[in-house]
Amino acid sequence: MNNRVIALMLRLPSVATNPRRCVYPDKMKRFELLQVFRGLAAMAVLFFHLAVLLFEKAGAPLAAGFVPGQSGVDFFFVLSGFIICHAHRNDIGKPEKLKKYGWKRFRRIYPLYFLMTLAMLPLYLFGFGNSGSKLSTGVIVKSFLLFPQTPGTHPIVNPGWTLAHEALFYGLFALAIWLRPRVTMPVFGGLLLATIAALFIPVPGPYWISTWLLSPYNLEFAAGCLAAWITTKNFRWMLPVGLILLVAVWVYASFTGVKLGDSVAARMVLMFGAPYWLIVAGAVSLERFREVKAPRFLTALGDATYSIYLSHFVVLSALVTVLQRKHVPLGINAIVSPVVATALGYLLFYMIENRILMWGKEKRSVSSRPLPHVSANSEPSAR
Repeated sequence: MNNRVIALMLRLPSVATNPRRCVYPDKMKRFELLQVFRGLAAMAVLFFHLAVLLFEKAGAPLAAGFVPGQSGVDFFFVLSGFIICHAHRNDIGKPEKLKKYGWKRFRRIYPLYFLMTLAMLPLYLFGFGNSGSKLSTGVIVKSFLLFPQTPGTHPIVNPGWTLAHEALFYGLFALAIWLRPRVTMPVFGGLLLATIAALFIPVPGPYWISTWLLSPYNLEFAAGCLAAWITTKNFRWMLPVGLILLVAVWVYASFTGVKLGDSVAARMVLMFGAPYWLIVAGAVSLERFREVKAPRFLTALGDATYSIYLSHFVVLSALVTVLQRKHVPLGINAIVSPVVATALGYLLFYMIENRILMWGKEKRSVSSRPLPHVSANSEPSAR
């Protein structure tokens, strides 16, 4: 079964390159390097969680080199800022575009997340993972609403905490579409200044003001928007600079044992925000002036990033636990668990997420197109 899934990933072209199964609807260039980097970012998060789970459940030494992998979410935030601003900057100040924008953003992240959350609830009801706290009414309601949890608490689907930040950014951009720029620009400027001030000054009030509304992650979304603006020029030199800086920061974090994670969001943004901004801007600039053809396997992995990201933690947790209890050697556990988690994530994309993204799109294209062909236009997705 697993071999068949892996073979499927190796044989299939990236879904977005097949016109009749294209999951990206907008008329914009598909950036191959961004697909590769987003897939690698998802794998970095996966291997970070693998290292933590092997340490906690199997007694393995914590692999410090994988700990900075949690910064993959910082890449996602920068990438989301770039994609939304690149795809919808011409919609700003045009309220008639809001409905289409809202539907696309909703369809992109919420249905699959909703299904994953529903699937996880019974597991907690039967005591899986000893996460009884996740069955509280507040946690469940906030999970479905994509509202930030209280510090130290995760939503039903663990990686879903990042979607609260995504939803906030999507909502703010919706305001930019609905209102005139002369109204939204001062508001957004004030929000960014307040976010910067919150890095140095304690913010009073409910927890969600400092951890969500004025979260340091806002700066990474803003950096992505800046990348969308500057990449009309040739800034390809930013890619190697960003990669070198990322390696330096990664090595520093690995060898010094500096604390990382959402509890020190400001540190994550300060350490990893700049390298990922340089990488996104540089990769896009490079592809504007030079055609890049990435390996098929890596672009397929990039297509399935969101499914892998949402599903990998629960799969890894279950596999690591079961294999450890069956006394499977640690080395085999460390190989089998990530391979199966990645394969199942891709299968989730292929069987469910891709169909969700096509939901309602084929009907509109059939009714509106003047000629009997299917558009091959593509868009890199936000997650």
